[in-house]
Amino acid sequence: MNDLYNKYLSGTATADEREALLRHLRDDEQLGGWLRADIEFTEGEMPEYIRERVLSSIYAPSYSYRQTSGCNYKRWMSAAAVMVILVLSLALCWLVVSEQQSAVSPQSAGDLVISTGMGEHSHVTLPDGTMLTLNAQTTVRYNTIQGTRHAVVEGEAYFQVAPDTLHPFVVEAAQAQVTCLGTAFNVRNYA
Repeated sequence: MNDLYNKYLSGTATADEREALLRHLRDDEQLGGWLRADIEFTEGEMPEYIRERVLSSIYAPSYSYRQTSGCNYKRWMSAAAVMVILVLSLALCWLVVSEQQSAVSPQSAGDLVISTGMGEHSHVTLPDGTMLTLNAQTTVRYNTIQGTRHAVVEGEAYFQVAPDTLHPFVVEAAQAQVTCLGTAFNVRNYA
């Protein structure tokens, strides 16, 4: 058995010799326990790849458990990293959306001011369902005055006016005024 053991460790044992050694080690618990203790405490004296091969071949059920516990740790850490990235991405999206929504601010009861800065674009839905797309450096003031939906544009905005035949939508830009009941159009009014 000692010769088979040495042949196995050096990698010169035949397939039949390896099988005979492994069968003998699995069947003899006392010998197997001694061998496992001997191999586990040879870190540095025996090449790591041989040590791993011997332990995994002889004690596959218990040794593979130790191996997979490290893999499970790595899997848990990978999953945790993915979760952290996901949470940070959601937080960033929330900050961007809240920043765009902060550009929408009521000025007084019923007034609503939407503005964008240099290089910004914003998509906003007004309380009446009208959708606006604001170009850079644009301000839109919106209010409902005596049943009329009223907006004043400084800059450039695309309106998709929600249809409402009872409440006309009026857009003022410089000296022009557009009145509609439900359509889509673009207004450009830069100083």
